[in-house]
Amino acid sequence: MNPRGSPGRRLGVLVCFALCAAGAAGALDVEIAYRTRSDSQQGFFPYGHQSAPLSYDPPKGEWKLPDTLTGKPLYGAIEFGDRTHLMVLDRENESDDFYTRLRFDGNGNRDVTDDPVHTAQSRQSDRNRFLNVERIAATVMLQGKELPYLFGVQFHAYNQNADSELDLRYVNFYISSHSAYRGTFTLDGAAYDVWLGDGNANGRFDDVFKALPNRTEGPIYGMADSLFLARANEEVGYSHSQSLGRHLVIGKHVFESEIDIPGGVMRLTPVDGPHATLSFPAELVSLQVYQPDTNAVVTILPEGKSAPVPPGAYRLLRYRLQGEDAGDALWEVVSAGSVDGPLVQAVAGTPGKIPLGEPFAPKVTVQYYGVRNNKPQARLEFRVNGSGREIVSDLRVVNGKSKVKLSSSDSNRPAEPTYRIVNTEGEVVASGRFEYG
Repeated sequence: MNPRGSPGRRLGVLVCFALCAAGAAGALDVEIAYRTRSDSQQGFFPYGHQSAPLSYDPPKGEWKLPDTLTGKPLYGAIEFGDRTHLMVLDRENESDDFYTRLRFDGNGNRDVTDDPVHTAQSRQSDRNRFLNVERIAATVMLQGKELPYLFGVQFHAYNQNADSELDLRYVNFYISSHSAYRGTFTLDGAAYDVWLGDGNANGRFDDVFKALPNRTEGPIYGMADSLFLARANEEVGYSHSQSLGRHLVIGKHVFESEIDIPGGVMRLTPVDGPHATLSFPAELVSLQVYQPDTNAVVTILPEGKSAPVPPGAYRLLRYRLQGEDAGDALWEVVSAGSVDGPLVQAVAGTPGKIPLGEPFAPKVTVQYYGVRNNKPQARLEFRVNGSGREIVSDLRVVNGKSKVKLSSSDSNRPAEPTYRIVNTEGEVVASGRFEYG
């Protein structure tokens, strides 16, 4: 695989919409505008979810509720921006066998009676009940300014006893963000496209990465809003998704990033040196590293095989790598850092080397082993690890036609690996094919 990092170098000179002064970059105020997912929109749009607990009792505090609520209503307190909003589920008619109506305090005035009433779409599968409302328009309050926010809700309940009320331990209720912010900017004559996604669907868009604690193996998971940053020659997509952090490195420029949603600005302020340097064994499209002791994330669009960073101890969080195969098809590898990945010290004058990429090695683990119907059963998980213990999360053709055998279910991905399980005598007792998750 021939590594291909910043693909714009092969595609020619980018059209410049503005010129930046030579030398160190000045502060950039990137104007960002509110965007929503349309009813018919297909393809890319930033996503985000929030889980909310439900109760048969209204939350504490002063709330104005409708005079008539049928069935046994469910209540949920939703944190949006600087306010708490109330959601109420009940039945439109006494004869309805499940929840069919949703009210939401969209304007955050603690009065549920002056907001639109939404009819929920529902379906049933055995004892599983599902309902959703696709589009709910609300406002969020941030720093004293009221801003628009569009979202949807999904509800799933498993009722162990169809004749009794729901056991809320088996109820899941989710908010799905249909809102985002988008902007463009230029640096050193190159244009960039930036999207901000509300990863935790709380209406803020400025929540920076915080790793989940007490994990000893596997990928690094964390809570954060999302940043999608693409060069002008790229079409922004889900592979551009990165956790929001406070530092952004583009080429040789190191910025501190501040998201000001009420002001409609993403502010990039140059960080004075001296900087440390991180090096890596391949030219990357993008890279994210973080400092485990502070959760500080640095998002990097590098030039070449190194990048300046604030001094510190870093662990790999994520990267994108592109390269051509023997048939000149362009492949992309997206990998996530591991919680037990190496910790690399980067100090001024002494480059820190981040191991990643080739050689890649497959790894199969038994996630579950048990007996059903007197037959042994096992659940196998297939992973591919890179040299820095990172875990490959996606591998696909992004351009051209490959001579590699591709999957019958996804023509952009390699064919699924197969497996055989043998006993101690070498006899094959099971065989099959892994599936993409």
